[in-house]
Amino acid sequence: MKDWVHSTTETPVSYVSCRNCSHVYQCPRAKIEFGYLLYPAHNVLIAENSINLVIRIKNWVQFRRLSSLVSDLSHDGKIVEIGAGDGVLLSIVRRRRQDVQLVGVDIAFSASTRKRLSELGIETITDAIDSVDDVCLSPGSTDLVIMNQSIEHLWEPQRVLKIIKRTLKDHGRVVVSTPDYDGYDRKVWQHYWGGWYAPRHLNLFTRSEMIELFREAGLELVQVRGLVAPVIWCHSL
Repeated sequence: MKDWVHSTTETPVSYVSCRNCSHVYQCPRAKIEFGYLLYPAHNVLIAENSINLVIRIKNWVQFRRLSSLVSDLSHDGKIVEIGAGDGVLLSIVRRRRQDVQLVGVDIAFSASTRKRLSELGIETITDAIDSVDDVCLSPGSTDLVIMNQSIEHLWEPQRVLKIIKRTLKDHGRVVVSTPDYDGYDRKVWQHYWGGWYAPRHLNLFTRSEMIELFREAGLELVQVRGLVAPVIWCHSL
């Protein structure tokens, strides 16, 4: 696969399937300390894109999926978004809830994004997502963890889910969305499927794999459902 979106490298990226479990992952892949090189400042996830149609669609869809959880959150609750990108989703949450603590974690934030979120009282932590335990997720501190299209970027997804389990309050929740490798859109678009997002997507999961990851992390499954993927369709086109 090539980096069709940002052209960070001319070298094609390879994905392989495990002989034992059939999991699809990138091999070889960049070391975690060089992961930031995969995300140029102009990329659609961390750049300032207030008029970008793809970003507008993404944020509208994501907030609609989270609105009930955000509304039900108790006073002085805490929400952590892992893979916060442009921070627009947290900004929307802030407009709905002035009384909760908001934290965004990502491998990089633009200076303008950091400034905008700071003015809204939203904390930003710049670090590889796999290092979240070292920066902000103290045990039993969080009501809601959001991982929208970010678990596929992780070097150690199972370890991060176990960290998240530890950080949640007794009735805390984690919401994860990720491209479905078994989805019909991947079968239609094949090499041009936006869900590859090479070289940034290190792992590609099926529904059954995600269910097993959650169970291994000790997380109780409340709901599992397929979702439409308008941003991935845009990238595919």
